[in-house]
Amino acid sequence: MFAQINGIDLFFDVVGSGLSVMEKSLESKPVLFVHHGGPGGDHSLFRPWLDGLQGTAQIIYFDHRGTGRSGRADTSTYTLEQMADDIEALRLYLGIQAPVLLGASFGGMVALQYAVRYPDSLSKLILADTAPSNDYHALSMKQVAEVASAEQMELITALFGGTITPEKYARWAEVVGPLYYRTVPPLAEREAADARVIAGPEVAEHVMKHELPSYDVRAQLGAIHIPTLVVTGRYDWVTPPSQSEEIVKGIPHADFHIFENSGHNPLVEETQEFLQTISRFIQS
Repeated sequence: MFAQINGIDLFFDVVGSGLSVMEKSLESKPVLFVHHGGPGGDHSLFRPWLDGLQGTAQIIYFDHRGTGRSGRADTSTYTLEQMADDIEALRLYLGIQAPVLLGASFGGMVALQYAVRYPDSLSKLILADTAPSNDYHALSMKQVAEVASAEQMELITALFGGTITPEKYARWAEVVGPLYYRTVPPLAEREAADARVIAGPEVAEHVMKHELPSYDVRAQLGAIHIPTLVVTGRYDWVTPPSQSEEIVKGIPHADFHIFENSGHNPLVEETQEFLQTISRFIQS
C-alpha cells in the first residue's frame, strides 16, 4: 500500500488486526510504527521476526523515502528531518492518534528526531541499537578495526565515509554482515534475508556524507517525556552500548535493556527475549 505524502509514494504494510476480540467486546490495540535502519535498507530487515508482536500491537511497517518500495526523490530530501516529517505525514494519512514508534539503528536516529519535532504525536518510544550523536562513529571504527578483515574495513570505511558505490553496497551483507552478530546465522538464512531487501545505496551515500556528520540530539533528549525503552546488544560495535547508556541518561525515566548474547541485531539473535521485552513495554 502507498501513502502519497510529501511529494513521494511512501510504501507501508500493516500486520495484524487493530482490534482484539474479547469475550463481549472488541478492544483497540496499540499501533506500532516501525522505522528500519540502514540508511538505505528497507522494512524487510524486521521480518518475519517482529511479526510476532501482532498479538500485542497492530504493526505498521514502512520503507523510508528512497528505499524499498517507496518512491525515489531528489537526494537533497534524504535528511533526518524530512524522514521524521514523513512519519508524521503517514500518521495523519492513516488517522492514528498516538502510535508507539520503534526505530532501530539509523531508524532510531530518525525516531529521536521525530520525538523532538513532534512531542505530542507519540504515546511511547522504543530505540534499538542506536545513538544520540555522531560521536558513536569514532568508537565504532575503533572497535571494528580490532576484528575486521582488510576487505571488511574497505567496505565499512566506504559506507561510513559516504563514498560507497552501488557495486560495493551490493556486497555489504555478504562481506560485512557477519560482523553484525554475536552468533552468525547460517549463510543460507543471511542470503535469504539479504535477497528480500530492496536497497537504496544513494540514500546511504547522502546520509553518511551530509547528514550524520552533524547529527546530535543530546541537548534535546531532556524534552522527551513519553515512556521510552532503550535496548541494545552487548556486542554491538556499530552503535556500542555506551551510546544507548547516553540516551538513557538524557531521557527522563527511560528504561534500559541489554541483550547479553547479541550484536547489532538482537531481534534476530535473541528473538523471543526481544519480543517479550518490547511486548511488556507496550502493554505497561
